[in-house]
Amino acid sequence: MRNYLFSLILGAALLPVNTFAQDTKQIEEKIKKQFPQLTVEEITASPVDGLYQVIASGNIIYVTKDGRFLMAGDIYDLDNAQNNLTENARKKTRLNSLKSIDEESMIIYAAKKQDYTITVFTDVDCGYCRKFHAEISKLNDLGITVRYLAFPRAGPNSPAAEKMNKIWCAKDKKLALSNAMEDKPVEGTVCPNNSVSRGYTQGTSMSVNGTPTMVFEDGTVFPGYLPADKLLEAVKQIRAQVKK
Repeated sequence: MRNYLFSLILGAALLPVNTFAQDTKQIEEKIKKQFPQLTVEEITASPVDGLYQVIASGNIIYVTKDGRFLMAGDIYDLDNAQNNLTENARKKTRLNSLKSIDEESMIIYAAKKQDYTITVFTDVDCGYCRKFHAEISKLNDLGITVRYLAFPRAGPNSPAAEKMNKIWCAKDKKLALSNAMEDKPVEGTVCPNNSVSRGYTQGTSMSVNGTPTMVFEDGTVFPGYLPADKLLEAVKQIRAQVKK
């Protein structure tokens, strides 16, 4: 009798796990069949009963457990200050995605006393990128380290991309980038370095469509320019929210 009861208890404990595995397998197969261009990266339970959260090619979608219905959109928690649960998931996805890029593919202006770090998708032919970069010393003095990723808005085969490839291949990348931001000629040759195309691919996967686009430490994205003082306020506010 004891063994029989133990078997029942064990079976009941395993049932949810088996059901989850069956559901996720069914959902993944359905998505692959209907959307072969998408790569399913992760399937987890969503905050809503009966829905699974799917990360596919950097996008967050929701699918019913039978794989029949798919929904694209944001889920808000109305009992918790309209907290955007989908955006919270996107933030984690962005940070994980950025971790896949080594810092050798970036041009980093490090603060001597680093308090905050932001990652910025930039284009040397972008006016607001130049305006942002003009304050790079002030940002560093405020304790903000800036990590640049190349994002030529006209595409990886554009003149801007060729110019940025020379910069990312330069012996002194920081000097080359600063010169380009002042509209000085970019010297050097295009090299086999893939940093520019890597930055462009990364930005595209994160739905970046303009520059500068900033990614903060918690994964929050801000598209556009912020003066140094306003940017400091933003990073402080985000840090405070993360600590709550």
